[in-house]
Formats: sequence, C-alpha cells, structure tokens
Amino acid sequence: MSASAQDLLVRGIAAAKAKEVKEARFYLDWVLTTDANLSQRLKAWWWLSEISEDPIEKRELLENVLAHEPGNADARRSLAILDGRLDPADIIDPSRQPSSSKKLKKLRRIRTRQFACPHCKGQMAFSPDGQTLNCPHCQYQMSLAEALKAGDMVEEQDFVVALATAKGHTPAQTTQVFQCQGCGDSFVVNPEVLSMTCPYCGSAHVMEHATSRELIPPEGIIPFSLTQEQAHMALWRWLKEKNLHQEAQTATPSGLYLPMWTFDVGGEIQWRERAVETRYTRVKTITQSNSQPIFFDDILVPASGKFANLGEEFKHYRLNELMPYESGYLADWPAETYQISTADASLQAREEAFNRAKQQVNALASVRFADSDEIVFSSAGIIIESYKLILLPLWLAYYYYHNQKYNVLINGQTGRIKGATPHSKMKGWWDKFWGTED
Repeated sequence: MSASAQDLLVRGIAAAKAKEVKEARFYLDWVLTTDANLSQRLKAWWWLSEISEDPIEKRELLENVLAHEPGNADARRSLAILDGRLDPADIIDPSRQPSSSKKLKKLRRIRTRQFACPHCKGQMAFSPDGQTLNCPHCQYQMSLAEALKAGDMVEEQDFVVALATAKGHTPAQTTQVFQCQGCGDSFVVNPEVLSMTCPYCGSAHVMEHATSRELIPPEGIIPFSLTQEQAHMALWRWLKEKNLHQEAQTATPSGLYLPMWTFDVGGEIQWRERAVETRYTRVKTITQSNSQPIFFDDILVPASGKFANLGEEFKHYRLNELMPYESGYLADWPAETYQISTADASLQAREEAFNRAKQQVNALASVRFADSDEIVFSSAGIIIESYKLILLPLWLAYYYYHNQKYNVLINGQTGRIKGATPHSKMKGWWDKFWGTED
C-alpha cells in the first residue's frame, strides 16, 4: 500500500463526507495519479462517483469499480439508481423490518388480466387443465399462448434492486390465504373458491376462515399437464413396476402448486492453487491465483420448508415451458405459500453456484496439474443477477400396503414419480418431510 496515496485518499474521503466537493475531487484525483494500489484506486473511483453530478462521468467511474470488483454491492446499487431501475426513496435499512404501510403496498400492485372472446367479446375463463381458455357464451376455445399479448414473458426481478428495497425482504401483494386447521399449512386460493380439501392432511374446509396476507406474487407457472385420472393411472403403473399393484389400495391424488425460487447467478469464482511440478531431479512448488467467469441460469431453491430436501427432484421440471402467472390457474388447485424469503433463498442459490463452479475448476486443475494438492476457493466474486418466484404442479398421492401407508409424489408436468415402498423402509416419510427416494 502506498503511504502517500493512502494519506491523500483519507483526506479525499473526509472531504467527500463533509460535502466539500472541490476539495474532495482535488485529493481523489491526485490519488489516481500516484502509485496507488488497486484497492486505493477502487475507493477513489467510488468516492468520485459519489460527488460527481455528471451522469456520464458517474457511470464511467462506477463501471471502473465493477470492472475490477463485479460483486461490489454499493457500485451495483448506484448504477441501478443511475439507470432508473431503483428509486432511492424505496431503499430500506435491511437491519430494520419495514412496516406494512400504503407505500409498501405500492411496490407491487395486484395484476389482473381478463381475456375477451374474439368472437362474442365475452369474458373467457380458464379450463380445468389451466392451458386453454373457454368462452361460456359461444363455446369458443383458444390456448393461453394465443391469448397472451405479444411480448408477454415470465419476468425476472433485478436482485440488487429487490434486496435494496422492501420487495426483497417482505411480502408485497394482498392475497387470499387459507390456513388448514388440521396440519397448519397455508395455501394461496382463488377468491372465488368457496371450499377446499387440504392436499396434505385431507381435511375438508369451507373458505369462511380465509384471511388476506401480503405476499410476493409469482412471476411464472407451469400448468398441470396431467389430469387427476392420468395421475391415478400413473400411480398404478408405478405400483405395477414395483410388483405392489395386486395388494395395494390407492387413494385419489390431490393436486397443488409448489412455490419455487429460481436465481440467475453470475460473476466469477476465484481460487489459489498450489501444485508440485517435477522436472528431471528438481521439485518445484507452484502457487498461482486465478479466476474464471461463471453463469448459471435458473438455479432452483424450494420456497417451502417441507420440500427443502427434494432439490434434485425439482430439476426434472421443464422450465422452458413456464407461462406468465395468472390467478385463474388456482381455480382448481391451491398453491402453498412460500416460507423462505428471497434473501434467504439467494444464499442457498449462491452456495449451489459455488459448489458447481468448484467442480468445474477441480476438473480443469486435474488436467493441468497432475500433482495438484491444494486449491483454495473464494466466492467473493459470485453475484446473484436476478430471481423470480414460480409455481410448479404436483400431485400428492398415497397407497396402503399391508395396512401401512406409503406416500407418493407425481410430477404434474412430466408424470415422473417419487415414492416410498415397503422395501425402502420409509414408513414415516410424510412426517419426516418426504425422506429419501426409493
């Protein structure tokens, strides 16, 4: 560290904090003409961006910081403000829980979309499969894809903006929520739904006890592709494959939508590698630092604690078939409310990206250095780029075999089955939050 540059930097920062713009610029510009190290130059660029009133200069200074330190949260936030993606008035103190105010509710208004029949102009309704729209007046049908306006896509939210505002920490939309009095789980239900049977414990309820809560609305949804009858048939085929069908007694499957966070993770992974290279009779220890850019699209993190250990199973959904969320999808099936916040889920996504990146680097290292004996990784450069909340279709089923109950999950999109069998020793699977796969 250059002592002279550090002295100039301290003076410049003090002047910037005191709003002495001319004095601050004098010292900070001076830092950049000295033999300052990278850390000192980064601080000088950052504080110059804080006092600059020229948008072009401010952007250039912030980009200088991000070019050397992509994960710099302050620079990314300032750039979001400069781009108009973040309103400074919406920034919150993450250490203090925002109050549920009218201003908070404005963060995300309830979005509704009505589809008019192109023939008679009457209002169309979703079919039970959630994939087509029917006109009750003239019986005209059309697919949801045809009904959506051009350009309607499943939106992803800017993670930097969300984390700086209440959107990333608290719910933001008034939604009708029903809490089962039997098992205690909560579900989002369509306001028109008058009664429901809990898909977890099977208890029946009338919607007179439904309440309103503020929840982050989903951005996308994968509609059910399997009907209840098809799910039941898939269960029987699975039991036949397991040679259990002759004595098994099945129950009708119950459908629900599961909440899931997806994250796009970028940035870079950094590492320091130590290896031993042998040439002739000489042994040389090589230590080098390196980095590699990374990008992982749609890392899935369960938003329900009940299914937290089923991450691998959710990878079998085809996310390229996501549709923009419409409340009409919940006309026939409830959706479990999310229990894991955006911020907490992002930590799991970041860890998943870190582990994947380490595997990639380890594979490269084994090729480059056969005698490599130490690689130390750093996740400092990994960045959460964007996120969205989606709903995935799931059928819950069970069967009895020799008076023992065994639970089964059926993918509502692909028909893939995950379930307990007498041979897997998973009798308490349901109570133990779904256990391990047979």
